[in-house]
Amino acid sequence: MQSRQIMLGTPTAVALIQPDNTFISKTEDIITNMGVALVNNFKMDIIEAMKIIYNSETFLSLTNKEIRLFEKSWTEIYEMLKKESGM
Repeated sequence: MQSRQIMLGTPTAVALIQPDNTFISKTEDIITNMGVALVNNFKMDIIEAMKIIYNSETFLSLTNKEIRLFEKSWTEIYEMLKKESGM
């Protein structure tokens, strides 16, 4: 029987035990807030709003972890999306 050992305290072990979900949760919150704002501000349905978001360069940048766009406020990213979409 093969066993695997993890040395506790190493960065790899800590990541396995408690992954950093900051990127995922912040990105999801930003996308949700932008979708709601599009629906409220432009009187569109949520499907249309999400298509605008998911088909944008802003979304590609937001989901690229290295760019770190998720660290900005959702309103700043929303303004980028509106400008990109010509709104």
